[in-house]
Amino acid sequence: MATRVLLLQHGEKRRTAGDPVLTSRGRAQAEAAARLLTRLHPVALVSSPLARARETIAPLSDALGLDVDIDLRLRERMNLDAGESVEEFVRAWSRSSTERSWSPPRGRSSCSTARDMMRAVESHAVDGSVVVLATHGGATIDLLRSVLGDDELERRAPALIQQGVPGGAVTSLVPSDGSWAVHTIADDSHVPGGQNSGHAPA
Repeated sequence: MATRVLLLQHGEKRRTAGDPVLTSRGRAQAEAAARLLTRLHPVALVSSPLARARETIAPLSDALGLDVDIDLRLRERMNLDAGESVEEFVRAWSRSSTERSWSPPRGRSSCSTARDMMRAVESHAVDGSVVVLATHGGATIDLLRSVLGDDELERRAPALIQQGVPGGAVTSLVPSDGSWAVHTIADDSHVPGGQNSGHAPA
């Protein structure tokens, strides 16, 4: 079996500050992802510490009987905290997306998030096996922007940077010449109502 690291996007979350849990739709997305990923026989499961990511990977953990390790590097670039206005959060998120080296007051820069994500990929990969990392849309896109560049990411997955990663979607990375190549991007074809088939290289 080929070495693969799969980035599992958390399901739809409740629109609240702090550490929101999944909605009923988000739980359905997590179940759909588990049905797909179980067939790939991953040997390790890792999650961001945030509740929405842990809840998303839980059905897969239950199906496989595997424990889930927690890795802080998989957390979102920024998180809306209690006491922070939505307007402040949106302004900071927009600036950190445009100025990728800028570090917001509550969070990490886009470039720093991408580096953390790549280190997590490299440290959890298992030769000849599949590993699943439950993470977040901003962090996944930050990684993709650094690996592919904005132009190539836009060519392969139009508007992903603007619209975000769909709930339950899977992005796959494979080793290539001492680094990592992006095989599929935000594939949610297994999720009810999903439309993306993964934007594999043309």
